[in-house]
Amino acid sequence: MLEKKESQKSIKVGVLMPQSTEYPKARINFVNGIKLYFTLFENKFQRGKVELIIEDIGFGTNTLVNEKAHKLLVEDQVNLIVGHMGSSTAVELAQMLSQVEIPVLISNLGEGAIKTDSIPENLYFNTFQFWQSYFHLGQYLASNFKRDWILISSLYDSGYDPLRAFRVGLQTNGAHINNEIYLNAHEVGDLIIEFKSRIKSLEGLTPALFLPPSLLNQFVDTLDSSIDEMVITPFYNHDNPANKYWAFPGGTLTPSDPSFINGVQEYLDTTPDLFHVLGYRSGAMVYEAAQKLNAPKDDSINILNAWKGFTFQLGDEFFSVDQYTHELMGNIKIFKGQSSTKQSEVCSTVDANDIPKEIIEEMTMTKAAFTNPYMFY
Repeated sequence: MLEKKESQKSIKVGVLMPQSTEYPKARINFVNGIKLYFTLFENKFQRGKVELIIEDIGFGTNTLVNEKAHKLLVEDQVNLIVGHMGSSTAVELAQMLSQVEIPVLISNLGEGAIKTDSIPENLYFNTFQFWQSYFHLGQYLASNFKRDWILISSLYDSGYDPLRAFRVGLQTNGAHINNEIYLNAHEVGDLIIEFKSRIKSLEGLTPALFLPPSLLNQFVDTLDSSIDEMVITPFYNHDNPANKYWAFPGGTLTPSDPSFINGVQEYLDTTPDLFHVLGYRSGAMVYEAAQKLNAPKDDSINILNAWKGFTFQLGDEFFSVDQYTHELMGNIKIFKGQSSTKQSEVCSTVDANDIPKEIIEEMTMTKAAFTNPYMFY
């Protein structure tokens, strides 16, 4: 039966969670990150406690996402919806929910560049700014080093905006891209065989590797020891000794905040990962919104106003919501080292939004390439 908002004894938050072959623990760690925030900070508000209602969205297809959101809306009467999915899917979801004034907060790695004017008023993002990070990395490397580059990816990964952004960053500062290789295989053994059959030598070339994490780790381990520098994504965590460059908002995949780290260890009995972080940040934004719910008829506007001016500090990192992109953003750091899990050098720190307008327009053009994030396999 339907229930009046003013009669509800809790604040109902719908949570849309995907499955992932590449990150099998992502769904549970993201949800646990949200729960952790409401554990460390009292889950008690004027309208009652926050209640999470979780729905499985499989591999994040638009059809299933909309179906599960409809269920949360009609059957569960949620006050807002959060979740983990691709940005383009989030836009379609928020457009549907805008008709009934339901706020939407979507988290992801930040793989997808989205046109600002396509973002509905009721949609906010919590991401790791993956594509912006790699535009700035490309610019930095092109400005500071003279290299001949070879970009290496796999076909089912080749549509990623981080790869496109890195390419554009190199080119805007005059770097020379010698070759781009897109491998067909998606098993690491076949990938290596195919690579060696197509590329006889990397002599004189600096490789930039855009591969899903499990492939990236094993692929880097097989590279010739004569390769002393390369570009990787932040998710490499093996022991190849070559110098590597990567970019990320906070540098390491988990922040240095003691309460967060201790909370994950104490309540979840594990070490934190980036999905705990995404969930924790999402929890902070939901918590901020819950504090503003004092007039049921104004729920939507109060939630959106809470997010509009939201700022957040986690460890040494400071984040704020951008008024145009509706994205929780921080500074981008460019790193040099063996991997993000080891001690590394900060080469540069830049404002994530310091990207020319024409580059943003190029990055957000409709893409024909396959761009399904590797989160959702």
